[in-house]
Amino acid sequence: MPITPLERKGHFTSETVGAAAAYEAFKAFENNEAHSRGIDGKVTHKESKRIIVGLAEGRVVKLVEEKRLPFTSESEKVKFIKSAQKHAAADAKRAVRESGLYANHELDPLDSDEKLAARIM
Repeated sequence: MPITPLERKGHFTSETVGAAAAYEAFKAFENNEAHSRGIDGKVTHKESKRIIVGLAEGRVVKLVEEKRLPFTSESEKVKFIKSAQKHAAADAKRAVRESGLYANHELDPLDSDEKLAARIM
Protein backbone atom coordinates (compact mmCIF):
# COMPACT_ATOMS: atom_id res chain seq x y z
CA MET A 1 0.00 0.00 0.00
CA PRO A 2 1.56 3.35 -1.00
CA ILE A 3 2.19 5.89 1.70
CA THR A 4 -0.05 8.95 1.32
CA PRO A 5 1.84 12.25 1.41
CA LEU A 6 1.35 14.15 4.66
CA GLU A 7 -0.51 17.05 3.03
CA ARG A 8 -3.21 14.67 1.75
CA LYS A 9 -3.90 12.93 5.06
CA GLY A 10 -6.69 14.00 7.36
CA HIS A 11 -5.62 15.59 10.60
CA PHE A 12 -5.76 13.12 13.46
CA THR A 13 -5.57 14.21 17.06
CA SER A 14 -5.23 11.97 20.08
CA GLU A 15 -8.79 12.97 21.02
CA THR A 16 -10.28 11.83 17.70
CA VAL A 17 -8.32 8.58 17.66
CA GLY A 18 -9.31 7.95 21.29
CA ALA A 19 -12.98 8.64 20.56
CA ALA A 20 -12.96 6.33 17.53
CA ALA A 21 -11.29 3.59 19.55
CA ALA A 22 -13.81 3.96 22.38
CA TYR A 23 -16.70 3.80 19.93
CA GLU A 24 -15.37 0.64 18.28
CA ALA A 25 -14.65 -0.95 21.66
CA PHE A 26 -18.17 -0.25 22.90
CA LYS A 27 -19.76 -1.61 19.72
CA ALA A 28 -17.71 -4.82 20.06
CA PHE A 29 -18.64 -5.05 23.74
CA GLU A 30 -22.33 -4.51 23.00
CA ASN A 31 -22.50 -6.76 19.91
CA ASN A 32 -20.88 -9.69 21.72
CA GLU A 33 -23.17 -9.20 24.70
CA ALA A 34 -20.10 -9.36 26.94
CA HIS A 35 -22.00 -7.35 29.55
CA SER A 36 -24.45 -10.19 30.16
CA ARG A 37 -22.03 -13.13 30.37
CA GLY A 38 -20.64 -12.99 33.87
CA ILE A 39 -20.23 -16.01 36.14
CA ASP A 40 -23.51 -15.22 37.87
CA GLY A 41 -25.19 -13.70 34.83
CA LYS A 42 -24.64 -9.99 34.31
CA VAL A 43 -21.13 -8.53 34.52
CA THR A 44 -20.83 -5.72 37.08
CA HIS A 45 -20.44 -2.13 35.97
CA LYS A 46 -16.90 -2.07 37.39
CA GLU A 47 -15.89 -5.19 35.43
CA SER A 48 -17.51 -3.80 32.28
CA LYS A 49 -15.43 -0.64 32.56
CA ARG A 50 -12.24 -2.70 32.87
CA ILE A 51 -13.14 -4.82 29.84
CA ILE A 52 -14.08 -1.92 27.60
CA VAL A 53 -11.04 0.16 28.60
CA GLY A 54 -8.78 -2.74 27.63
CA LEU A 55 -10.55 -3.07 24.29
CA ALA A 56 -10.35 0.68 23.64
CA GLU A 57 -6.65 0.95 24.53
CA GLY A 58 -5.82 -1.94 22.22
CA ARG A 59 -7.91 -0.41 19.45
CA VAL A 60 -5.92 2.84 19.70
CA VAL A 61 -2.73 1.01 18.80
CA LYS A 62 -4.46 -0.79 15.95
CA LEU A 63 -5.89 2.46 14.53
CA VAL A 64 -2.51 4.18 14.67
CA GLU A 65 -0.90 1.27 12.82
CA GLU A 66 -3.74 0.89 10.28
CA LYS A 67 -3.86 4.58 9.40
CA ARG A 68 -0.06 4.79 9.22
CA LEU A 69 -0.06 8.14 10.95
CA PRO A 70 3.12 10.11 10.32
CA PHE A 71 5.32 10.70 13.35
CA THR A 72 8.69 12.44 13.45
CA SER A 73 10.08 9.89 15.92
CA GLU A 74 9.20 6.74 17.81
CA SER A 75 8.97 8.72 21.05
CA GLU A 76 6.43 11.06 19.41
CA LYS A 77 4.38 8.02 18.39
CA VAL A 78 4.48 6.57 21.92
CA LYS A 79 3.43 9.92 23.40
CA PHE A 80 0.52 10.18 20.93
CA ILE A 81 -0.64 6.62 21.69
CA LYS A 82 -0.56 7.22 25.46
CA SER A 83 -2.61 10.39 25.08
CA ALA A 84 -5.11 8.70 22.75
CA GLN A 85 -5.43 5.76 25.15
CA LYS A 86 -6.22 8.14 28.00
CA HIS A 87 -9.00 9.75 25.93
CA ALA A 88 -10.25 6.33 24.79
CA ALA A 89 -10.47 5.10 28.40
CA ALA A 90 -12.47 8.14 29.50
CA ASP A 91 -14.84 7.95 26.53
CA ALA A 92 -15.31 4.19 26.87
CA LYS A 93 -16.16 4.45 30.57
CA ARG A 94 -18.65 7.23 29.83
CA ALA A 95 -20.22 5.10 27.09
CA VAL A 96 -20.77 2.19 29.49
CA ARG A 97 -22.27 4.52 32.11
CA GLU A 98 -24.64 6.21 29.64
CA SER A 99 -25.55 3.08 27.66
CA GLY A 100 -28.55 2.08 29.73
CA LEU A 101 -27.09 -1.41 30.28
CA TYR A 102 -27.06 -0.76 34.02
CA ALA A 103 -29.68 0.67 36.35
CA ASN A 104 -28.65 3.62 38.55
CA HIS A 105 -28.25 1.40 41.61
CA GLU A 106 -25.82 -0.87 39.67
CA LEU A 107 -23.43 1.94 38.69
CA ASP A 108 -20.12 2.52 40.45
CA PRO A 109 -19.36 6.08 41.61
CA LEU A 110 -17.86 8.35 38.96
CA ASP A 111 -14.10 8.02 38.71
CA SER A 112 -11.70 10.73 37.51
CA ASP A 113 -11.81 9.54 33.87
CA GLU A 114 -15.59 9.67 33.77
CA LYS A 115 -15.63 13.13 35.35
CA LEU A 116 -13.18 14.33 32.68
CA ALA A 117 -15.30 12.87 29.88
CA ALA A 118 -18.45 14.42 31.35
CA ARG A 119 -16.81 17.87 31.46
CA ILE A 120 -15.70 17.59 27.83
CA MET A 121 -19.20 16.69 26.66
